[in-house]
Amino acid sequence: MLDNLKNILEKRTNDFGKEKADLAVEKKEGEKTLGEDFKKEQTAAGRQKKIEQKKIAPKKSDASAQPHPLQKSLEVEKIENILSEGMEEIYVNLSARRQIEFKKKGEETAAKIFFILKKTKVKVKKIIKLIKEWLKTIPGVNKFFLEQEAKIKTDKIMDIK
Repeated sequence: MLDNLKNILEKRTNDFGKEKADLAVEKKEGEKTLGEDFKKEQTAAGRQKKIEQKKIAPKKSDASAQPHPLQKSLEVEKIENILSEGMEEIYVNLSARRQIEFKKKGEETAAKIFFILKKTKVKVKKIIKLIKEWLKTIPGVNKFFLEQEAKIKTDKIMDIK
């Protein structure tokens, strides 16, 4: 009987060792696929960023006259400051992922508004629409707050011009 118990214990120990090895292999494979997925996301994000930069970048014939793509103009920074006024508390309460999304959308909105302001005929409704779309990234935002903030920020932006 003691031999029987010993055999059962050895069998279970061997089975446990195999399961442990299988789990280690699965973990390595999972990490490998996660790494590949991360690389794919990074390259896709890089391509998307290049596309967005091409959309936002002004058309100039002289390549040497263009500013560095990461450099922001003073006007864009002013617009971003106006958009960020009073948003600190809301921004802090967002999750990290939402904060990144909110900030990125805000920067895109500021750049779009900048190009709208450069035109001879400024369409205020477009600016309001852009600001509303940006504010809609806040989860559970009040419709009336959205309208009011969009109008206030648009008025301040129009004062810049």
